[in-house]
Amino acid sequence: MHKRKKAAPIKAPLSGIQRQLLEFIQSNTAVSYDELAEITHKDRTTIMRNIRKLKEAGFLRRIGSRKTGHWEVVEG
Repeated sequence: MHKRKKAAPIKAPLSGIQRQLLEFIQSNTAVSYDELAEITHKDRTTIMRNIRKLKEAGFLRRIGSRKTGHWEVVEG
């Protein structure tokens, strides 16, 4: 019998990778997914998933278009 993992609470603290992503984005708001993947030594999909979680949690937002826009870290 397998135990199911409990879902993380909505106000769960940020993971290490998420904190790292916010730091990199603060220092370069025009950074791309590929650049973040290279810097963190993580897969691009992992970066995209964590960016999505940061956006959903209100820590991050995208200003402008996907190609010419930039990131904004929301101070909470």
